[in-house]
Amino acid sequence: MASEQNLTTSVYENLESLELLRPEWEALLGEYPYSTTFSTYEWLVPWWRAFGRNDRLLVVAFRDASSSLVGLALMAVTTCGSPPFRLRLLRLMGDGSHDSDNLDLPVKPGFEDRFAESLLCFLESQRNSWELREFNTMPPQSPAAKALLQFFAKKKWVVIERQRHASAIPLPATWEEYLEFLSAKERGKIAYYSKRLEKKYRTRFYKCESESELPACLEALFSLHRKRWQSAGQPGSFESAAGASSITTWEACFWREACWNSGFWI
Repeated sequence: MASEQNLTTSVYENLESLELLRPEWEALLGEYPYSTTFSTYEWLVPWWRAFGRNDRLLVVAFRDASSSLVGLALMAVTTCGSPPFRLRLLRLMGDGSHDSDNLDLPVKPGFEDRFAESLLCFLESQRNSWELREFNTMPPQSPAAKALLQFFAKKKWVVIERQRHASAIPLPATWEEYLEFLSAKERGKIAYYSKRLEKKYRTRFYKCESESELPACLEALFSLHRKRWQSAGQPGSFESAAGASSITTWEACFWREACWNSGFWI
């Protein structure tokens, strides 16, 4: 049972200080049942180096009476709009580049209400630092989001809530099992395009199984991604300087996922 004592807060405003928080951050995600790659140090810190240079980092750690980390608000302050209507916007760290999803406020089970109330108190104390707050891509099952909405209603804050559809494909252990998962029509398409590919090009499947191979494999993947969008007359996600420099983000997270799934194929 969580203690009823107030939570204490610590603010982190640069990446150097976040490095010190990393072990506790990872331990908290291990206890958080809705943890995803997009809440990890491996995703968010490289993302910040690529996309956050014009924003102000604002990460708040919440601790219980024993000084254990029980909640983490990973946020940033940016500006939006055009002069003379420039506004400071408080948003989640990782938001703004359209390649993060399920951004969240991880909290230890049993501390959801106290975390939300403490976060709201912190936000009220910082009202002079921002004019708008926008927490995008939060999953509907997020305990912190549900608790915050209740406290916003009590405080009579103006809240606009929008929902959008999200899709996911559950991947089985093998390619053969995945084919069985598809309809006969989709399996026929794969067979057709596979034969067409083999007729036009010399092809082979290659499995990346070590971290040292990852940069070259990912560069090949990103190169194909760029060519695919350029053939359609569009730049693609990795054409900009920021997109190119953020490849290390995907290297770290791809390797994390690859370890869990015994490598990946290109």
